[in-house]
Amino acid sequence: MTIILSGFFSREAAEQLSSNAANSDALGYPSCATFEEEDDASKWRVDIYLQEEATPELLVRELGENAKTLAATRLPENVDWVSEGLKDLKPVCVDRFFVHGAHDADRVQTFHHAIQIDANQAFGTAHHGTTAGCL
Repeated sequence: MTIILSGFFSREAAEQLSSNAANSDALGYPSCATFEEEDDASKWRVDIYLQEEATPELLVRELGENAKTLAATRLPENVDWVSEGLKDLKPVCVDRFFVHGAHDADRVQTFHHAIQIDANQAFGTAHHGTTAGCL
């Protein structure tokens, strides 16, 4: 079971929550993600991934007072998250270049100069503006 605690904070508060979570033995050293909001640079989103439920008191003790405003969502079990993530990962076509992952290999046309790059830890999805610039 995975539970995501999410909320929006100032940058300083987001960094503190994330640091507190990452250093919490009582919460099992959960993974954290912190994102700056595109529309409002003063607002940061924090997602903390717990493997077990925690009481509100434990969350406040381990994360601080801002934990009171975190919303909890339980992720569904038995989901192939890789397949789910690939559903929205479309190929990038710039002129004759067609940058795609293995899951879209069947979409390559004869006129394409196909470049297969699978998203992974070392490389992204070719959706960043620098990819188009390089092509």
